[in-house]
Amino acid sequence: MKTKTILKYAFFCLTLPGLTACSDFFEPENGTVLRGNDYIGESSEMYSGYAGVLAKLQAVVYKPIYLLDSRAESFVPSERDYEMIALANYNDDLTGNSYADPAQFYDVVIACNDYLHKVKEYKDSRNGEIDMDAYQALVAGVVRIKTWTYFTLAKIYGEVVWFDDPMTSMVDYSQYPHYDFDKALQACLDWLNTGYDGVSGNVETGFTWDDYFNTGVDDPDDRVSYAAWDIIVPPYFVLAGEIALWQDRFSDAYKLILGGLNQALEEGHSGSAQKWGMSGSYGGRNYYRYFNGTAINSYMTVAAMSYNFLKDQTNTLSQNLYSAAVLNATEVVADRYTREDFNPMQTSGSTDVRFAQIWEENNDAWRLRRYRSSECLVYFYRSVELHLMLCEAANHLQKDTQLDCLLNTGINTWVDNYGMDEYAVQFSDFNSYWSVKGGATYGNSSIRKCNGCGTRPLESTDTPEGIKHNDLELLKEY
Repeated sequence: MKTKTILKYAFFCLTLPGLTACSDFFEPENGTVLRGNDYIGESSEMYSGYAGVLAKLQAVVYKPIYLLDSRAESFVPSERDYEMIALANYNDDLTGNSYADPAQFYDVVIACNDYLHKVKEYKDSRNGEIDMDAYQALVAGVVRIKTWTYFTLAKIYGEVVWFDDPMTSMVDYSQYPHYDFDKALQACLDWLNTGYDGVSGNVETGFTWDDYFNTGVDDPDDRVSYAAWDIIVPPYFVLAGEIALWQDRFSDAYKLILGGLNQALEEGHSGSAQKWGMSGSYGGRNYYRYFNGTAINSYMTVAAMSYNFLKDQTNTLSQNLYSAAVLNATEVVADRYTREDFNPMQTSGSTDVRFAQIWEENNDAWRLRRYRSSECLVYFYRSVELHLMLCEAANHLQKDTQLDCLLNTGINTWVDNYGMDEYAVQFSDFNSYWSVKGGATYGNSSIRKCNGCGTRPLESTDTPEGIKHNDLELLKEY
């Protein structure tokens, strides 16, 4: 019997299945078409064309927040926006609803297909006499962008229209295959691993936008940081790992996510900001900064989109979720931060630091303290999501010790208690940088402890009932 995993618990009740019967939502009428033969004619346009794909992505990356959070128990619609009320109330007919319309997602797909087609034409016209490292990096990035877009469409709508053709004119979308959720997942995985022009989504060449934009700048003081560009596109291992979880391929998910975390911790184990580690730097006073600023926090940011007001790049989250909220936080979800039976604390009567930094009362209603600026980062993935995915995989692979350490007690504490020699045996697939004794400045504190929370009750994974119990405990962290 197929197991219903955590991600399926979290998403299946939030999707928009009513739209799958309405062809308008899967044959969008938009004007996104290729500019023609002059799309890429010079080397610089190979890069500017990629930036055009990012611009399309920038306009859609925050839409899942409206589409999914509005249907969860975390929010209720205010009276400000009738379209949001209709969406949150599961109205049968959402035709014309700007929130529910997937056209902007398909704009991204069209931009990806067009870019890939024309950049290959350009490469072929130059007989390969271009910077192939840059070419492969750009193609791999667009492959991953298209994967994320279709993956997100599948999670939200339960169905996608798949096409790879470049669009030089308006077409009849009904000619392309409609994939249900499972087929869409497999198509995403196949596309991610196969890619385009022999370049898969797993290709890494060392190309960085920081180096590209600073070409010829010898004085470090004259360099301008473009680090925000380098963390936009989700890494291969994250996309492949999450798809594996949805497909119940827990061993693959475990290897992919752990491999990515091992590499990150090895690269960024020193200094005060341990890359993607659930250490003390993650929680506490730092938490509010993740959602209210433009700074990239290495211990939090896996992939995120940035915005710049001066370049007319903004998102609507600040207005719609904070200053003039169309969605208000519910009393139920606010209460859960302080309920010991739902969210046990290290010290009785204390409060989860995430509660104080996120929610506030406003005119007798709860609201987010997130997204106070229209330039705030919007995340594709945060480090805690990687740790939660790893926990889910560990649970289904019956790795009880690893699950408890990652969620509750922390690997650093485990090493303090049992030593590095035993760690090498019990955590043979983890590298040493999960603990201070292994060379890290700050060791892994666990998802719960780094936010000042107590342990969640876990059961042995020897039985299906125990695995299900643990899945439901992990679900409380989402």
